[in-house]
Amino acid sequence: GIDGKVGPQTAGLLDDIAAGTSSIVMAYQEGVGGVAFGTLVETALPALIAELGPPDYTLGWEMGPCGPTPPYGGWEWYKVTWGGFTAWFTEHDGPRQFDGWEVTDLSDVPSNLYFVGGIAPGWTWSKLAALGATYDEFYGWWYLNSLEYRQGTFVVPPPGNPPPNSAQILGWGVGTASVLYDC
Repeated sequence: GIDGKVGPQTAGLLDDIAAGTSSIVMAYQEGVGGVAFGTLVETALPALIAELGPPDYTLGWEMGPCGPTPPYGGWEWYKVTWGGFTAWFTEHDGPRQFDGWEVTDLSDVPSNLYFVGGIAPGWTWSKLAALGATYDEFYGWWYLNSLEYRQGTFVVPPPGNPPPNSAQILGWGVGTASVLYDC
């Protein structure tokens, strides 16, 4: 805490981490847990399932958002979803591989999944702005470029620029899940 003290829950968590018994999985700019972007699907998917549990839903392999014609199209993707969290796999850089992740509902992610930057359920624009986030009024999205978090959304789209401090964060994407496809 700010006063240099920790509560029993934090102390217990620190003990678990130090002992190597923590089940925490960290999502970050380049992957999730021990699975980095670029890891082939045959390795990445079983590893993510081992860390996050059985998925709720899978979708794919489907044609990417730009259709079948290169240079913007011609690749497929596969999505694996745990509640409000989705791992994206694509073949647009060659072989089928883990290529991005997306939060679609911050209040419904696996309980052991944490995000770099500390973003957690209940977060508001004021906390995100304090980390350096910017807002694009045209699209209605927030961006936290230092962590490569892009196309962020709010529970209720906020009026104005900047959004009200109380606007609640809903989701965002990283990697392939954070790209606006202008086909």
